[in-house]
Amino acid sequence: MKRWASLLGLIGFALAVALVVSQGWTDVIRTLAAGGFGLVGASLFHVVPMALNAKAWQELLARHGRPSVAGMTLVVWLREAVNGLLPVARIGGEVVSGRALMQTGIPAASSVASIVVDMTVSMATQFAFTLLGLALLAINSPDLVIVGRVALGVAATVPVVVALLAVQKIGFFVFL
Repeated sequence: MKRWASLLGLIGFALAVALVVSQGWTDVIRTLAAGGFGLVGASLFHVVPMALNAKAWQELLARHGRPSVAGMTLVVWLREAVNGLLPVARIGGEVVSGRALMQTGIPAASSVASIVVDMTVSMATQFAFTLLGLALLAINSPDLVIVGRVALGVAATVPVVVALLAVQKIGFFVFL
C-alpha cells in the first residue's frame, strides 16, 4: 500500500510540474509573486482554523489513545486536501480521515461517529455564518432582488440541515 501511495504521489507531483510547465512557468511565478507575502501569510494562517477544528474534533474522541492535536491537524489537513484536490464530492476526504483515525488505533465506530458530529457542527456553523452574511447583505445592499435570491438560496439549504439532523436522530448511522 505504501508503494502505491508513493507511486501515486510521484505521479501527482509530475502532473503538477507538467501543468505549471504547460501554463508557462514564468507566468505562474509572476502570478505568485504578484500575490507577494500576503499569499504566503494567508496560506499559513489557514493552519489556525484547521488546528482549532482538529482540537474540537479531538474532544469528540475518548481521551485514552486519541491522537495529539498535531496528529488531528494532520487528519484535518488530509481531509481538506482530498476534498479540495480530488473530484470526490466532498465525501472522499471524510473516508480518508476516517481511515487515518482508525490507523491510529481509534475504533471504526468512534471514528465514523466523530466524523458525523464534526460534519454536523461544521454544517451548522457554516449555516450560521451564511445567515450572518445574509443579514449584513440585507442591511448594506440596496438591491432587494439580490438579497431575495440569496435568501432563497439559504432557505433551500434548510431542508438539507433538517434532514441530516433527522437522520442522526433516528439512528441511521448506527444502522450503517
